Amino acid sequence: MNHKPDNRSIVVSNCNGTGIPHASLNSTSSIEEFWDTLASFTPQSNGTLVLDQLVPAGGDFPRNLAFNGLGERVAVGLQSQHRVVIFERNIASGRFGSILADITVQGEPVCLV
Repeated sequence: MNHKPDNRSIVVSNCNGTGIPHASLNSTSSIEEFWDTLASFTPQSNGTLVLDQLVPAGGDFPRNLAFNGLGERVAVGLQSQHRVVIFERNIASGRFGSILADITVQGEPVCLV
């Protein structure tokens, strides 16, 4: 779980779930992958949360995520795929946009700073 730098949203990663079908990021593969999800919530004054968005996380087992200083980019560590993806994010709405970058790393990315 993480919150946007302006404290208006809470984002959680849903690991090892059912997944959402999505085309592979590998441009040479036509195989459909099942990606885990990220859920973005807005806290309400009464302490409840309202779901704003449920998006494919970029792959399997999104173990950790980190916002840049402005909250316009979000890095997601995909533990079981040894990969980190970077999402764009609308600062005003808090909604996730497209994946801007995707890199394979050595080891399992479990903590992003």
